[in-house]
Order: sequence, then C-alpha cells, then structure tokens
Amino acid sequence: NHSDADPVEFQVDVAPPVIIFERNQILTNQTHPTLSTTITDALSGVDFSTLAVDVGGVNVTSAFTVSGNVATGAPNLSVGTNIVRFRVKDKVGNEGVADLTVNVDIAPPILSEVTPADGSKIYRQSNVLEISGQANELLSRATVNGQEFIIGADGLSFLGTYVVVTSGALTLAIDVYDLAGNKASVNRSIEYFIDTVAPAVSLTKLSPDLSKNPLYSIQVN
Repeated sequence: NHSDADPVEFQVDVAPPVIIFERNQILTNQTHPTLSTTITDALSGVDFSTLAVDVGGVNVTSAFTVSGNVATGAPNLSVGTNIVRFRVKDKVGNEGVADLTVNVDIAPPILSEVTPADGSKIYRQSNVLEISGQANELLSRATVNGQEFIIGADGLSFLGTYVVVTSGALTLAIDVYDLAGNKASVNRSIEYFIDTVAPAVSLTKLSPDLSKNPLYSIQVN
C-alpha cells in the first residue's frame, strides 16, 4: 500500500544578521557621541537579546538600547581612534560582526599667518579689506565677525573680504573650525582708513624775477 504525504518545506538559514552604519568612520569632538546601527536579518530575524558591543575589548553593551531594528547608544570613548565592535545573532544562531571606527579629536586648530596683523594701520581707497590665515589642520569652516569665509583648496587656509563701513578702529573676530568641530578664535584690533580724496597740491613761486631761474615751493596736503 502506498499513500501520498504532503511535501514539507525547509528553509536553511546560514546568513548572519546585517549590521549597517550610516558611515563606517566617524570624526567627532565628543567623548560620548551618540552611535547607532540598523540591524536586519531576512530569514529568521534578529535576536536582539544577543547584542554585544565593545570598545577595544571593553564591554559597553549597557550603553545601548534597541528600538525596532535600530540600536543606539553613547558609550565612553577615548581621545584618538576607537574601534566599536557590534556582535549580534539571528534566531537560529548565525552571528554578525561589524566594526565602527570613531576618531575623537578635542584639540582646537592652531592659527598662524593671519593678516592683517594685530595693531595694523591701513589706508585704502576701497572699503574692502582682505583677510586671510592658515591653520595646522584641515578646516571645515571660517568666519570673520560672523561672515562666512572661503576655505582654500589645501583645506588649511581661509581667505575672504570684509566690507568696512566707517573709517577708524575695527575689531575682527576670526573663528575657525576643524573637521571634528573644534573651534579656535583670534581677535585683530586694527585701524582702517578709507581715503578717496586726492591730495591737494599748491605751487608758490619764490623768485619774482622771470629773467632768472624761477624757484617754487610745492606743498601737498
């Protein structure tokens, strides 16, 4: 005797969960930055109870919480390069592992070659003042009295023009930011004079005798 049986389907899951970061490397000036990762598993699903996170071998899993399929936390990191390793299993035991590199930089950039120099007295026909400077590391932003300046092609320098409203004393508050967001500030106190009036020239004849070589006095005001 022979009887037919309904076929039984099996799914074999050998694929680990996929751990996804928005970026695989992060540069920050925070020692407790907020980190997050999206974890998915197409077949059996993620077993988030197995999530383990460490920084350089130190377990920091308790700093993380899970909402949906996203794990978020703000672990304590050291200045310099930190390797944050995430481990998690799916519901049949396949383990996924992924590393996130976080570089912590808390040192502000150092400015040099800033022009104009502090205490300068500048006379110009134009009210447009050129300002420039150089830093010891790559910059993300530069401002002068709140006005955005251009970062040079080398990433280290900045350059721009500032419109002077009136002649006289002028304070320039120069702020630059490195790629991690650290800020350095310098102030320049200068005097800037806008002069659009040509000098007046007066000519006085000193020798009235035209038969002799005439002598003149020239005065410029």
